Amino acid sequence: MPEARDIMTPDPVSVTESTGVQELAQVLLDSHHHGVPVVDPENRLVGVVTDADLVDTNKRIHLPTVVTILDILIPIAGFKQYAEDLRKATATNAGDLCTRGVDYVLPDADMNDVATLLSEHHIHLVPVLDEDEKLLGVITNTDIIQALSQRQ
Repeated sequence: MPEARDIMTPDPVSVTESTGVQELAQVLLDSHHHGVPVVDPENRLVGVVTDADLVDTNKRIHLPTVVTILDILIPIAGFKQYAEDLRKATATNAGDLCTRGVDYVLPDADMNDVATLLSEHHIHLVPVLDEDEKLLGVITNTDIIQALSQRQ
């Protein structure tokens, strides 16, 4: 079974935390990817930003549902989503917009484990990192499909 190092796209397109939202949009358009890693100056993974994150910067923000009892506001639902939507709507750069603490794999990860991660977490890419959390590559659904097409 192929390992992550065998199927990953090495040295992928990435952005820094200071990359502006407009430039980020252009990077995604030019690269034809659904997402890109966000890295620090030492090429360590900070997070991942996707085309869906960019779309979210323009969606309508719904106020959370609350109930008032005896002049006390009691949250019913929606505060977490409201905070997340507000964070994205006010983002000015990739660092503000990216999802941090994302799943990643090491170079020796089995392809089936990577495919499971992509599928079960409904994500478009998985970063491949070394032991120091430096970005080596990314694996997308396309990389899995290409590996499957090359099997004999």
